[in-house]
Amino acid sequence: MPRPITLGSSIGVAIALLSCQPKEPAPAPFFLAHRVSEAEGTFDETRFRSFWKDGQLAGTMTFGNPGEVTESRFSVIPPVPSQLIYHVLVPRDGRLAFDIGVATLGAESLPAPVTFTVTIDEEAVFEETVPRRLGNTWLSRTVDLGGWSGAEVALSLDTRFRDTPYSAADEHGGGALPAWGNPVLSGPGNGQTRPDLILVSIDCLRADHVGAYGYELSTTPALDALADDGVLFDNTVSVSSWTLPTHMSMLTGLMPTAHGASRTHARLPSAPYLPEILSRDGYETIGIVSGLYLSPAFEFEKGFDVYRALIEEPAEKLVAAASERFLAEPHRPRFLFLHFFDAHWPYLPPPEYLERAGGRPPDISKLLNKVIQERPPDGPEQIEQMKTLYDAEVAYIDDQLGRFFDELKRRGLYDDALIIVTADHGEGFYEHELWQHSEIIYNEVTRVPLIVKAPKGAFGGSRRSELVSQLGIFPTLLEAGGHAAPFAHPGLLSLAEGSAPYPESALTEITWEPNEIRGAFVKLAATRGDLKYVATFAGDLDDEKFVSRLVEEELYDLSADPGERQNLLPGGAAKIGSLRGQVRDYLETVRQRRTEGGGGRILLDEALEEKLRALGYVQ
Repeated sequence: MPRPITLGSSIGVAIALLSCQPKEPAPAPFFLAHRVSEAEGTFDETRFRSFWKDGQLAGTMTFGNPGEVTESRFSVIPPVPSQLIYHVLVPRDGRLAFDIGVATLGAESLPAPVTFTVTIDEEAVFEETVPRRLGNTWLSRTVDLGGWSGAEVALSLDTRFRDTPYSAADEHGGGALPAWGNPVLSGPGNGQTRPDLILVSIDCLRADHVGAYGYELSTTPALDALADDGVLFDNTVSVSSWTLPTHMSMLTGLMPTAHGASRTHARLPSAPYLPEILSRDGYETIGIVSGLYLSPAFEFEKGFDVYRALIEEPAEKLVAAASERFLAEPHRPRFLFLHFFDAHWPYLPPPEYLERAGGRPPDISKLLNKVIQERPPDGPEQIEQMKTLYDAEVAYIDDQLGRFFDELKRRGLYDDALIIVTADHGEGFYEHELWQHSEIIYNEVTRVPLIVKAPKGAFGGSRRSELVSQLGIFPTLLEAGGHAAPFAHPGLLSLAEGSAPYPESALTEITWEPNEIRGAFVKLAATRGDLKYVATFAGDLDDEKFVSRLVEEELYDLSADPGERQNLLPGGAAKIGSLRGQVRDYLETVRQRRTEGGGGRILLDEALEEKLRALGYVQ
């Protein structure tokens, strides 16, 4: 016999009916997954833990192929059968929105159909059975609870197997795990006063290939128009040179070594994570991404209510997915993280955009092979042809992003939103005898666009030349959502209005995972004013401090030598000042972190490894 398990005391969500007090703000939404400890549960705990080891009733559930398309939801995850009862006060014109899905736990299909039931005071208001063939699939549903407006009720989520001629309940065991994805009880509007937050990252976008930054081709009219409505930061430095650590820095406000996320380790549990903070505080958090390094395999989905990883899908599908979720009727403020991968190698733009960028190169396949095979171009014309392919991809992304912005405007959502558009890094076109980006720490990769459109048009059309780091993105979004950042780095709008001083310098790091052939390497760059100092350190594979040997130093005067072609060292050593000390201080942090270890180990299957190898990330 299953035994009842009391997970916490019953609660009441106290609200006042808006019809009686129209000036009183509507209640905040009630997130059932975040408050599962306050529910009363009935199920067999021993049986549950036999196949769901941590025994947690809430967490992120992901369905799909990790190397292609995945859909994640923060969910109530009970066993079968089970009943979870919440005691709540239904808001005026309340509704319960949720997704339902059942994990097959590695099997090809469900052992039996699973029935999901919602009851209000023991009256069924929703019932649907997920058939065996629809395992690992999300189904979105909404239940109208207007008939209980203002009433305190017992709201129950029930799951059970449905017997068929081909299955019997007593034979099912633990072969399925149901999930109530992102269930939220809310009323209309909920007195939303905080702005919607939108962070757009365009993978590999160089600042000098954007019209607002002076590029001669008209490839980015949507971004240029956004810059007219916001503040453009002319001198933004990326924290790293590749996708995974840089995006995690945007979402944590920490340098890569501090957050710990890498190809082999997940983010450190102690690192603050933007979607988790915003979700706990009432924001609907939505992630729509297309890069493999942003997939759930690397735990980016944690903290998002909804996270869709459409790996290597084109921008128009990303915009369609974002519009479907973000432009639905808002019942609470939203945070959208939208990432485009199209400008990453291989550059295969739609043909119509090639004409805008200069015409189709004669042999695209031969040209693209230069990159993956790390061969030099035959001449300057091949570099220009590569840039044409790249610019066409940028134009395509900009066109799709413009469609999304236009829809925001049409629905009256644009003016009040905080919108940030940036890139994780730029792209190399053999300026320093290297293609792409992951091993480059020069300006073609580290100088990225950064445009911030504040709510109500604040700072519209302004431009700032001061040095800024991508670390400013995290506190900017937190502050706009009503939070103080957990550490001292100022937000970008605070910098723009002059209420906080600009940082004197910015750091960029590349860390190569140690292997038996090359040992271990760390490359660090510190930029201050017109000077950029780059140091490369190496260590043996068994070096406990990870790196200890200075291999190379470089110093560049960016005002006289923006292409970073003339190393001023050793003759210009007197100009280094405190930059060398700053790099060495940071290196001590790197050493300490490597000694301590990182977050949980990332284990990739062969298919994911092969996809990363095809993109040039794994040798």
